[in-house]
Amino acid sequence: MFDSRRAVLLAQLAEGQVEKALAENLLPLFREQYQALEALYQKKLTSRDSLLESGKKYTESRIGWGAAETRAQEVRDSLHQIDEEAQARTADKTHALAKESAERSDENRVLETQLNQLQSLSAQYLLRAPVSGTVESLVFRDAGGAVEPAQELLKIVPDSGERVAEVMVRNQDVGFLRPGKRRR
Repeated sequence: MFDSRRAVLLAQLAEGQVEKALAENLLPLFREQYQALEALYQKKLTSRDSLLESGKKYTESRIGWGAAETRAQEVRDSLHQIDEEAQARTADKTHALAKESAERSDENRVLETQLNQLQSLSAQYLLRAPVSGTVESLVFRDAGGAVEPAQELLKIVPDSGERVAEVMVRNQDVGFLRPGKRRR
């Protein structure tokens, strides 16, 4: 928006400078012509109409030069105003973006705090076994219930290490058992 207005004003300024330069170049010629005709008129060698016509051209040229200068100054003022508006708009956008960035940073800090709190809370609901292995039996069956420290929840048979089993053998099968016999 500012660029298009600026381009139009720059074109007007260039046109005004051409008009002013033309008026500046013609002004001395019209003045000299007027002064020459005035001298001739004083000597009664030319008509009053010729003198007035030359005076009219000289006056129009002076006024045209002044008007061209005024228009050029107005265009320069408009260009300056557009530049100030563009700078003000840029400053407003920069301020708005900085404010939004600060708000987002504040939100991030709040969300990070909430995340830490939720992770801490989640860690309180998560129970970890001290060893890895196979669950033998589940002792605690109340879902969502509170657990006290050192309370037995389940029995785990460790994956590594020697396993000892306490088995009950029927009397009729005792005769078939020997030390070192493999199990089935």
